Amino acid sequence: MPDHLQPSLDYNFIAQIAKNYSPLQYAIELVDLARLVHPVEDHSKKPKFELQQLLNKFLLQYYNGEHILKYKLFNQFMNRKNITGAFEIRVNESRADFLTINGYTSCYEIKTARDNFNKFEKQSNDYLQVFEFNHLVTVEQHLEKAKALLPQTFGVWLFDKGKLKQIKKPLLNQELQAKIQLQQLTLQERRKYFTIPTGDITTILQHYNAITVNKVFKIALKNRYASRWQFIVTHQADILPMDIQFFFNRNIYPSNIYQIAS
Repeated sequence: MPDHLQPSLDYNFIAQIAKNYSPLQYAIELVDLARLVHPVEDHSKKPKFELQQLLNKFLLQYYNGEHILKYKLFNQFMNRKNITGAFEIRVNESRADFLTINGYTSCYEIKTARDNFNKFEKQSNDYLQVFEFNHLVTVEQHLEKAKALLPQTFGVWLFDKGKLKQIKKPLLNQELQAKIQLQQLTLQERRKYFTIPTGDITTILQHYNAITVNKVFKIALKNRYASRWQFIVTHQADILPMDIQFFFNRNIYPSNIYQIAS
């Protein structure tokens, strides 16, 4: 632990800093957090963005929670051509942490050191019904537990020492369910991409086979998220690590949030 940090800092404290951080906080709130991280410095006159940079640098180095792993996944794919990514995709009653579409759908479920696997069986079953490739993104302490629960076709990414490493490649999933895929699309999307004016799922399945449904499903998802993904790719140099999903959801210019004069 660096000398400028309080010796009492432990991971619970670091996680609490992450929990209390938000890109929408006022400067006075960020000052209070900065004092906890760097108690010997005077933060009272620092601009908001400088405080946000300080906290993000700290969390990027010491925190291995969901926001940081999502940022690392974003970094893996942001410069790859023809890829559209998305965060927090609802699938039945589950919510996939990260998704990429580039001819195939690839789902990434994150399990950090503070997560458990109580819902993983339900989550993995949901993902297997709609996505072609599926991955678990986790940390060393969960690997043995993951082996017992992991579906055969799932790949595994390990987050260790600040880096993501793929340690098991996924297999192409053969369990796709066309009906479940259609349920993930909105009524407007079903009407748009299928020549069924009502968008009725039963009627669509009477006219289109599973292969076609899967193709259209991918096109619909790619179009749904393309502009939001492109926004954060375009502005990634101006977005702090903890905030990447925030800007994906809102597509607000970073300078407006960080209060940086143009």
